[in-house]
Amino acid sequence: MNKIKTVLCSKFTVKYLLPLLSGILLGLSFPPLKLNGLIFISLVPLVISLRINRQRSFLRGWLTGITFFLIHLSWVMSLNVEGITKLLLTVGVVLLGLYLSFYPALTSWLSNRFKKPLLFGLMFASTWTGFEFLRSLTNQIGFPWGSLGYSLTRYPALIQLASWGGVYLVSLWILEVNVLVSFALLKIRWSYWVLPALLLLPWLWGYGVLRYSDMPETDPCIKIILLQPDIRQDIKGQDSPRIIQLRKNMLLQQSSQLATAHSPDLIIWPETIWPWPVKSLYLEYFPESQILADSAQSWNTSLLVGCVDYTRWKDSYRPTNSLFFIDNHGEIIKRHNKVYLVQFGEHLPFDDVFPVLTNIDLGQSDYLPGEQVENFQIENIKFGAGICFESVFPQYFNKLREQGADFLVNVTDDQWFGETFGPYQHAYMSVIRAVENRCYLLRCANTGVTMVVDPYGRIEEILPRNEQGYLLVELSLTKSSENYPHKIQFIFPWLVVALMVILGVKLLVEKIKQKRRRVEDV
Repeated sequence: MNKIKTVLCSKFTVKYLLPLLSGILLGLSFPPLKLNGLIFISLVPLVISLRINRQRSFLRGWLTGITFFLIHLSWVMSLNVEGITKLLLTVGVVLLGLYLSFYPALTSWLSNRFKKPLLFGLMFASTWTGFEFLRSLTNQIGFPWGSLGYSLTRYPALIQLASWGGVYLVSLWILEVNVLVSFALLKIRWSYWVLPALLLLPWLWGYGVLRYSDMPETDPCIKIILLQPDIRQDIKGQDSPRIIQLRKNMLLQQSSQLATAHSPDLIIWPETIWPWPVKSLYLEYFPESQILADSAQSWNTSLLVGCVDYTRWKDSYRPTNSLFFIDNHGEIIKRHNKVYLVQFGEHLPFDDVFPVLTNIDLGQSDYLPGEQVENFQIENIKFGAGICFESVFPQYFNKLREQGADFLVNVTDDQWFGETFGPYQHAYMSVIRAVENRCYLLRCANTGVTMVVDPYGRIEEILPRNEQGYLLVELSLTKSSENYPHKIQFIFPWLVVALMVILGVKLLVEKIKQKRRRVEDV
């Protein structure tokens, strides 16, 4: 026993093994693994390490961060590329991990400037949460993957606070529980810190269950089909005319059968599934576009179609990742060009600002980002749609909901990453968007995960990955007495950032005072 205690209390354990353990626990806390409860103790080893020994706190925070993000993002390495592109991908993943781990490192360093437990706890939780928010702000380099709040999306009752403060309020709560548990183990005002930690979980669960009862029962008012065609990359990526025709016929045949059997108001197809541009603003109609228009009219069903389109940009045309809405009269009503492109996959950051970047070839596509965020409309029902990566940015769907969307749609194609954690992480991140905006979210994926999420984050229906199928959704859309998203959602993360800045200024002022006292003593 004494030997074990000696090992646990050794400098090496405190400085390196405990932060490493935190990184591992964080990596195991997210879906699809069913170990999500670990999130409540995942940062306890790091906090204990920081409080026992205040030296090299930046390094220890960095060790936790790099371990976590390399586990959490390991699925990126499964991308099917070869040669120099594979090498560049490996380097890119490592650099991404190094960049993201800077935030836990800086959080640890700033927090450990405070000796008082209360100030340490406030700084640790607010800084970590504030950085989660700040790295989601821009569509050029924003990458909000790995926010702690997403770890609890398998437990809807525990994420209801997201309707008030977004995913960031859930993250803040998780962080405070970790801090309180750490302080209890360190016997820092034991009873004062542990009691809130013990009360928080059942209180929040009770609040979540209470919120469920607010959902009224009403008759369905719109019928929607989510098509999961399961067209694999070895087919979708081919340019052979025969394969392209096969792909077209597969989509139209499946949709025709479903339209005849169920008479839906809307059929939704996944991201970039249609093999031709539908309608370019600076080009004539493609002949294939008329097939879609005629089909929608003959089925008396509106279509939401994902495709690669083209937009004039300066003296040439650039591709756009687009969604087209075709009404049941065969009219192409509106298109949405993906605003939040995947960095280094769909474009190089700032290549629209610095055109010279388009000459750099790292194996990425050359998509032009969209600029507008607008809803689609079927009669008097509005809905907002996001393409793939856009679902991880809370502000994008918040804007659609604020503009009057009655429900939200996310179309994607996550087949690139096979049976890894990536597609599941992406899917479960969508769950919290439904809670934040208190409306249904429909997710349509080529190879999965296609699912229906209710306004409280409960998954009502789901299709497994790598299976061809569809979901028939009959939505009941009731106008809530409350306006969503709550205005506090836009204010809360900035309040957290403000607290982080105030505490940072306090540190700076104390540092200046210390220097003055030293000068006076001399």
